Amino acid sequence: MEKGKLVLIVDDNPENLRVLGELIESIGHESAFAINGRQAISFLEKEMPDIILLDVIMPEMDGYHVCRTLKKNEKTAGIPIIFITARTEPTDIVNGFEAGGGDYITKPFNMSELTIRLENQLKIKSYQEKLEVTNRMLDEKNKALGIALKKLEKAALTDPLTGLWNRRAIYKRLNDEKERVERGGRTFSVVIGDVDHFKQFNDTWGHDCGDFVLESIARILEDNLRKQDTVSRWGGEEFLMLLPETHVDGAFQKTDAIRRLLADHMFSFKEKSLSLSMSFGVVEFRAGLAVDECIKLADRALYSGKQMGRNRVEKTG
Repeated sequence: MEKGKLVLIVDDNPENLRVLGELIESIGHESAFAINGRQAISFLEKEMPDIILLDVIMPEMDGYHVCRTLKKNEKTAGIPIIFITARTEPTDIVNGFEAGGGDYITKPFNMSELTIRLENQLKIKSYQEKLEVTNRMLDEKNKALGIALKKLEKAALTDPLTGLWNRRAIYKRLNDEKERVERGGRTFSVVIGDVDHFKQFNDTWGHDCGDFVLESIARILEDNLRKQDTVSRWGGEEFLMLLPETHVDGAFQKTDAIRRLLADHMFSFKEKSLSLSMSFGVVEFRAGLAVDECIKLADRALYSGKQMGRNRVEKTG
């Protein structure tokens, strides 16, 4: 048994204090004394014992009252309390446990029994403290795991280069939007954009420059869409935009404004000022269309724009 614990003995009988103090010190613990309940509570404001031996019959404030007071205080609630009293009726013992006592010993007490009960309560307290430490560690690990899982979930739905939603994420968002419309909501439009001559751009200026341009385009698209709109990286140099509650004509106008903005923008990379353009295909969702069909129509409109010279927006549907 771990030694060197501080035991507070609370009893209004000096002889009981002396006998208990000698016993406590003989088994390797330290003892402190209080002759009444108020003095015990005052002691606890300055120092925390590891366990309390508490008499019941005391003037002004009996042991039950002291115990209930300590158990209501968060700082002292965890200190084990052993009642040592001349009260031997079953109701007295029940009152002691109901007040929060950990054990109940009647006077005259047996020294060996008291020693074993005392050390058992100290063991229980030690186990509880270790359990609390373990629980705190588990809580911290669970929190860390939760944060890691959120990061993994985000990574699974995010394009690592641009930080936009990836194909998997936007595909789910498109299906959710389709279900919303089919429940009676207003329509939506889908836009697919592709950087014109991007392979040539990469071959000329290098992939680092190409990555920089894709990141820059992502920011421009985000900054020029509404809060309810969603832009994603569809793959390579392609971007897909979802415009909820937007008819094809409104989507066309919005997309064309973005196209002109991109065409006029100068991309500064390593002291170079570079320009490029994008082509876009726009489609409005129609009842009965599958998400894949909607995307194919937007892609077909994009291809048509490419065939007609690029740097343009074509719509369908």
